[in-house]
Amino acid sequence: MLSSDDFLEKTVLLVDCQTSDETKLKITNSNIALEKAGDIVNQVSCYKILAIFIVGDCSITTGFLRQAANFNISVFFLKKNLETYTALDNGPDSHYLLRHKQYNIINEPYSLSMAKLLIKNKINNQRRLVKEVHQDDSEEFYKYLEMIDSCDNCQNLLGIEGIASKKFFKTFFDVFDWYQRIPHIGADPYNLSLDIGYNLLFNYIETLLRLFGFDTYNGFYHRLFFKRKSLACDIMEPFRCLVDKTVRKAFNLKQFKEQDFFTKGAQYNLTFVNSQKYSSVIMSGILERKDDIFNYVRNFYKFVMSDANNLELFPQFNY
Repeated sequence: MLSSDDFLEKTVLLVDCQTSDETKLKITNSNIALEKAGDIVNQVSCYKILAIFIVGDCSITTGFLRQAANFNISVFFLKKNLETYTALDNGPDSHYLLRHKQYNIINEPYSLSMAKLLIKNKINNQRRLVKEVHQDDSEEFYKYLEMIDSCDNCQNLLGIEGIASKKFFKTFFDVFDWYQRIPHIGADPYNLSLDIGYNLLFNYIETLLRLFGFDTYNGFYHRLFFKRKSLACDIMEPFRCLVDKTVRKAFNLKQFKEQDFFTKGAQYNLTFVNSQKYSSVIMSGILERKDDIFNYVRNFYKFVMSDANNLELFPQFNY
């Protein structure tokens, strides 16, 4: 399993290879070097790297992969939307114990207690965002937080989360022509932008969970469902506020504009060029807190490995 030294001393390297320059990664003298157009632009010691996320197309050699294995560095290959399409997991192999413990805590009522903490964290972050723009309206969110304590199953908790989110979107996006949150169908520019952001966030968190060895299909709030990575759906909840804030700010600053979109039937779409711009802006907002996201997943790993007997160890992300 991953040691405390891995947590404290090592980091995750995110390599963006989406520029037009030819990008190459190589290992020389125990250093990972990033080379663009024939010139080394950055390098870091292999002893400091826990994993490498490569976004886009990059040239690597079998020698690089062999050296990465020698240093126990996992390498994840990501699409431009940060979805992992393949990975070389060179980390420690003893993840059986982690998964055994993970499966043991996925049961009522313990999983419900975890889910309550998760959704309280999400709603608290929504409250903080609303407080930035509407001081008075933020007080109503305390009511939803109190309602969570009396929940006796995840279905009721899902209902409270839905009510709080409806209030949040209506209040936080009221400066725009906001109707309601309608996911996955491109109902309007704001919903489509949020869909893009949530997809990026989900893929990034799913990759981190895989790095630590979790079964991403086995969640404690979102339950088992065909082909759904339920644990990734769970862990992303407190971080949705990062996407919400970035999207609102981008529309306010005119980085995002309704003119960027075109309609096909009743569905809004983006051209390829604009899609890249939107993904880049939103991903920048997410990566501003990449250390917090990594620490949250790390602390969730510690929580599970501690037999999850102490809910006070359950991680929190405060926006």
